Amino acid sequence: MFCNLSVSYVVSLTGVLGWKKMLEKKVITINKNKINIDFSELEKEINNSKISSKELVEVVNVKTTMEPVSNELIIFKDNKCIANYIIESGNKSNFSSLKFLHLCIRILNNFGLVIDGEIDDSPFKTEKKINQINGIRFQPVLLNAYNNDNPENKGMGLFSRGLHFSGFITPSNFRLCCICDECKKSFNIHSYHAGNGYFQYFYSDDGSETLMVPYDAIKDMPGQLCKNISEESVKRIDSQLEKKGYGRFKFYNPFRCPYCKAPYIDFQKHPEIREYEYYANVFLNKEMTEYKEKK
Repeated sequence: MFCNLSVSYVVSLTGVLGWKKMLEKKVITINKNKINIDFSELEKEINNSKISSKELVEVVNVKTTMEPVSNELIIFKDNKCIANYIIESGNKSNFSSLKFLHLCIRILNNFGLVIDGEIDDSPFKTEKKINQINGIRFQPVLLNAYNNDNPENKGMGLFSRGLHFSGFITPSNFRLCCICDECKKSFNIHSYHAGNGYFQYFYSDDGSETLMVPYDAIKDMPGQLCKNISEESVKRIDSQLEKKGYGRFKFYNPFRCPYCKAPYIDFQKHPEIREYEYYANVFLNKEMTEYKEKK
């Protein structure tokens, strides 16, 4: 898993910056919107290094600016495609206008590839306030997994996938570029911190909608990080939603891939992660459905 893959938790390689620079030149090749990782060279260098496997260590950190020739970011391992991210046109980013991507590409000693950055009008990166950034974070890739298949993460939440980090709030103006476990297509979402917004969220049966319900709208509504939620409590809440005309929304409904409809965050299979997934997720260019009392 990529749990707690925050930059702030990653140990720096003090004293071996020269080795890092050499490694970066050896293993990463960037050509327009394509990134190729020389995995055999990366694996050899990491295995020959004296880095403890007990620590999460950043071994590569490359900053680059891309002018995309399309709305894709394609990742190759030894010249074989392992991930294809589609950067969807949004209200603030239409790639027909040829915007730029300012990216930070990191590789960790557990072979995790982590990429995030900013969509910008200018090829020159400038300092901005956090709420002014059109940010983007790509679902991390485990380079030593066969065909980018990580069974441990199947159906798990965004913290396990390395898209959110405990102790750090992901701004809602940062989009997340996810990859479906089943069809492998990518899709873009925004996440909203439900605890800070003082609401509980529910996904629809088909996983295409997100309902936002204020905590005080339903009696004894469980909040985020609320432990030991009883089956009776869940049934009562789902029943209340049905009575109010929101029967298609349920507490343990999964968040689904918009293409093949496979569960992406599967609360039905992994109910234990529901309390920790305190971000409500919404597909790009969609709004949350607001709960309204119906007479």
